[in-house]
Amino acid sequence: MVPSARSRPRLVFENGGRHQARTLRGTRTHYLLAMTVPAATTGSVQDLFVKRIFQVPDYQRGYAWEQSHVEDFLGDLEYLRLGKTHYTGTLVLHSTNEQVMDQVETPLARFSIVDGQQRLTTIVILLDSIGRALDDLGCVLQADHIRSTFVETKEPNGRTIHRLTLNSGTNSFFHQKVLSREPSQRTPSIAAERRLDRARSTVDEHLRSRISASDPDGAQRLLIELYKKVSQGLLFSVYEVEKEADVGVIFEVMNDRGKPLTELDKVKNYLLYAGTTLDIDDLGDSVNAAWSSVLTRLMNAGLESNADEERLLKTQWTVRYDARPRQWHGAKSVKDRFDVRSGSHEGHTLADSFQEYTHLLEEATIPFCDAYAPATTSAFSQFDAFPVETRNAIVEWSGKLLRLRTLSTFVPLLVAVRLRYPTDADKYLSILKLCEMYAFRVFAFKETRSDAGQATLFKVANATMNKEKTYEQAVNAIRWETRRRCDNEEFERVLRHRIEAADWYNWFSLRYFLYEYEIHRSKRYRGDVTWDALTGNDKRDTVEHILPQTIDKIAYWKAKFSPEQHRSLLNDIGNLTLTRYNPTLSNRPFPEKRGKKGQIGFCYENSPFYGERELCEWSDWTPEAIRERRERLLDWARRRWAVDFGGVQDGTAEVDVEDDREGVED
Repeated sequence: MVPSARSRPRLVFENGGRHQARTLRGTRTHYLLAMTVPAATTGSVQDLFVKRIFQVPDYQRGYAWEQSHVEDFLGDLEYLRLGKTHYTGTLVLHSTNEQVMDQVETPLARFSIVDGQQRLTTIVILLDSIGRALDDLGCVLQADHIRSTFVETKEPNGRTIHRLTLNSGTNSFFHQKVLSREPSQRTPSIAAERRLDRARSTVDEHLRSRISASDPDGAQRLLIELYKKVSQGLLFSVYEVEKEADVGVIFEVMNDRGKPLTELDKVKNYLLYAGTTLDIDDLGDSVNAAWSSVLTRLMNAGLESNADEERLLKTQWTVRYDARPRQWHGAKSVKDRFDVRSGSHEGHTLADSFQEYTHLLEEATIPFCDAYAPATTSAFSQFDAFPVETRNAIVEWSGKLLRLRTLSTFVPLLVAVRLRYPTDADKYLSILKLCEMYAFRVFAFKETRSDAGQATLFKVANATMNKEKTYEQAVNAIRWETRRRCDNEEFERVLRHRIEAADWYNWFSLRYFLYEYEIHRSKRYRGDVTWDALTGNDKRDTVEHILPQTIDKIAYWKAKFSPEQHRSLLNDIGNLTLTRYNPTLSNRPFPEKRGKKGQIGFCYENSPFYGERELCEWSDWTPEAIRERRERLLDWARRRWAVDFGGVQDGTAEVDVEDDREGVED
C-alpha cells in the first residue's frame, strides 16, 4: 500500500541519509538548516520490540489521538492485504543507556520515544486487545506471546517489565486500567486518560464487529491475520539520535497522522535546535526539564488544548517581551526575536536569552494555571504562609473572573504580579478584585467589546513584570483605565438605560449578577451556594419570573397587573430570581409560589436559594413590590461594584491608540 500524502514523512536526505536539509519557515526570509542525523532503518513493529523497551519522557505531552485518529488507523488496516507492508510513520528514539534482563535473561535496551508515541501507543493497545480476544477464545499460547512481546514481560526475579511506559501523568492509568488483565475501577480524570480510555473502547468495539459474525475458528483466523498485519505489515522509519536535543531540527517536519504541531511544540523544537547549533551547554536539558514541568502543570489543571498552550505562550510573551496584542505571532515571534543567525548577538548573550526564556515560561505556567483552574488543590500553594481565609478569598475572586468569561484580558496582569511578587498574597488579591470590578463594569454591565482596554492592561502587565512600574503605579493605572471606560456617572447612565429598556432577562450577564446577589444573601444567612447549581442548564430553567410570562388565564395575576404593567415589568430585574425549579413554579399565583414553612413540595420558603427565600418578605406580588425589590437590588449593586476613583492620577501615558479602534485581536 502506498502511504497517503498526509502520513508520508516530509524529509529530504542527502549523502545516503547522513545529512538532512530543510527550509525553516517562520522568519522574514527562508533559510537552510542542515545537521548530521543517523541513517534511518526500516523495521516492522515486531522488529521494533526485539530487545527493546520504550518510555515516553515527561517532557512529551500525554496521549493526544482522538477517536477519529484511532478509527482512521484501524481503517487503514482494513485495506492492508495479508503479506503486504505499509509504511506507517517515523519513530525517533534516544537510547537511555539502560537495560534490563527478562526472565530468560535476554537484555532489553530502554529507549525514550522522542517522536511517534501516539501511533506506537495505539498499536500496543490494539495488540493487547487482540491478545485478550484470543485468550477469550482459548488461544492461550498466542495470547501470552502477544502480551509478553508487546505489553509486559518479567525479570528473572518476577518483577514486571512494561514494554511501553508512558509519561508520569498517564502511565499508571495506562497500565492499571487500559492494559490490565483485571482493570481497576478508576475513571479518567484528565483529557489524556479519557483519550486512552476511548482508544481502548474504540479498538475493542472494532474487534467485536470484525469477529461477531464468525464461529470460533473463523474468529481465531481473523484475529491471527490482524495480528500479523500489525506486527509484520506495519513498517516504521526508525532514527536513533545520540542526544534528545538533536531532534529539534527535524521534529517539526515530521507528520504524526495528520496532527499538526502546536505552537508550543514549535517553540520547543526551535530552542532545541538553537542549543545544538550554538553549542549551548545544557540548554537541551533545561528545555526538556521545563517542558516536562509545563506539560504536567497544564495537564493537572485540565488545560490541554492547543488554545490553552497558545494562551500560555502569549501570556508569557506579553508580560516579558512585547505587550502589543497584534505583534504576537506564535513561534514565529520567538524565532524572530532570538534569531540564531543574528550578527548582533554573541553566542553567550543568546545562550542567556534562551535560558531566561525557558525558565520564565516554566515559572509563568504556575500562575497561569492557577488563574484558569483556581479550584485545584495545588493552586496558589505559594501563598500557604498566609491565613487560609486569604487563600480562600483568592480562589473565590478567581472564580468570579472565570464566570465573567473575560479572563484572557487580565491573565497577563495576574501572571506579572505573581512573578514580580511571588509570595505576596495581599497584592495579588487586590489586583484580582480590581480586575473583577473592571470586568463587570466595562464588559458585563456596559457591554463594551470584549477586548476594550486590553492593550493598555497588557502594557501595565509588561511594565510591572519588567520593574518599570511599582505595584502602586500598576494599581493606579488599572483604576484610571476603569474610570476611563466606565466611571460612576457612566455606571448610573447604563443603570438608567437598563431600567428604561425593561429587558434585564436577555442581559448576557444576568445570572452572574443574580449569583453575586445570592452570595451576598447567603453570607448574611451563613449559607452556601455554588455556581454548579446553575451551569449546564438553560436560563429558562434557572431564572424565575416571579410575575409569570403568561397571565391570561390566571385571575390572581390579571387582578394585580394591567397588560401594560405586565409588559413593562415582566423582565425587570426586580421580577427575576435564581431558581432550581422553574418548571414546577410555572405561572401559579404568588401566594402558592411563596408557600409556608414546613410545606411539602417546592416553594420559595423552602428553596435552597437565599434570593428566593428573600421573596417571602413580601405577602403579595404587585407592581410596587417589583419596583421596591428592583431598588433593593440596584442599591446593592452600586455598593458591590463601587470603585473609589479619588486620588487616581492621570494615566494617559498608558492609553494605546490602537486600543481605541474596533477589532483589536483578543
